[in-house]
Amino acid sequence: MDNYMNKTPHFNYINKASLLLLLILFLSSQLSAQKNTWTVGVNAGVKQELNSISQNYRYIILGQNDFSPQAGFQFSYYFHDNFAIESGLSYSSTKLPALVVSTLKHANVGWNERVPFMPSSTLYHSIQVPALLSSSFSIWKNLKFYAKTGLCLNFMIQDNDVDIKRSGELTGTSIKDGITYQHLLDFDVEINTAPTAYELLLNAGIGIGYEFPMGLGISFNASFAQGFIITTDVLTSYGYIWSSTEHEEFFTSGYENISYKTNYYSLTLGIFYKINSNKK
Repeated sequence: MDNYMNKTPHFNYINKASLLLLLILFLSSQLSAQKNTWTVGVNAGVKQELNSISQNYRYIILGQNDFSPQAGFQFSYYFHDNFAIESGLSYSSTKLPALVVSTLKHANVGWNERVPFMPSSTLYHSIQVPALLSSSFSIWKNLKFYAKTGLCLNFMIQDNDVDIKRSGELTGTSIKDGITYQHLLDFDVEINTAPTAYELLLNAGIGIGYEFPMGLGISFNASFAQGFIITTDVLTSYGYIWSSTEHEEFFTSGYENISYKTNYYSLTLGIFYKINSNKK
């Protein structure tokens, strides 16, 4: 089994978001009066891309994801005691995970090297504008639970330093029926991205927050985003040669493609301030 093989399971993201919305509706009767209240705040944290693609028997696969920074500001308006509309502006970067040479297709070969072929690289710098429906209820005194879901407009600008082409080769040996075989795998990888693009993301999240006197508060949030369009293609062309000590030579070639969408989760810490709060 290849140690670099992507093991991220395939999640049904839309069903999860629907369940989260049902949770918001279920908890709405427990919310404190907040109608006509505004909140403004800033947040910062990290995001990590998710891969749900099956790539077990490819020569080039996606490896471990790296974290990337995320920061922004947000505001919300409670139009009802139970619900608020939330928006804002945030910055993040979209990373392509490291590309790894997989030898699962030829597990009986003793390959000479097993290293990442291309390190993780930044594909896009993103500006995001969310439009979310959020709700909250008190857990204990001023400690509150938040849940939100909605859409996010994601503007993507290609990074100028994207390494879009790379070539490499891998050599190894194997023995079968007393005959030694030499193996050579050479490949060319090309990453295709749009220079500038935009897309709608399905966004859902939960969090907790604590409100101090004078309207100040802190929050911790976890959110997930699901993209619907393919933003990046990783195209691999390869040639595979193996020969025996008896000078028999065999050759095969072909193409592989990994289509990549914007799917990620993020963890952020925030500070907010509540204004025009109702007094009971």
